[in-house]
Amino acid sequence: MADINEAMVMLKGMLSDGDGKENLENIMGSFAESGALENIDSMMKIKSVMDRMQNTNDKRTNLLLALKPFLNSTRINRMDETINLLKLARLPNIIKEIKR
Repeated sequence: MADINEAMVMLKGMLSDGDGKENLENIMGSFAESGALENIDSMMKIKSVMDRMQNTNDKRTNLLLALKPFLNSTRINRMDETINLLKLARLPNIIKEIKR
């Protein structure tokens, strides 16, 4: 969070100066020419998908995790695989939401 605040302070400093605005426009222009903005957009979409997949607010997953302390090691491994499959099963819905 501190990095974001520092970046915001730097950005405000750049924008307060006329030369800073021009420099920022040049930087953004070079990003646009190189296709880096498209890559950044793609990376942000991937991050969004990963964040949603890590969300453990699923009733089925929560039930399995609650049972975990009572299972032997073989069943724990199977349960971990099942939880991963449940996460993968959510993937198509997450991608549909992002495409909208």
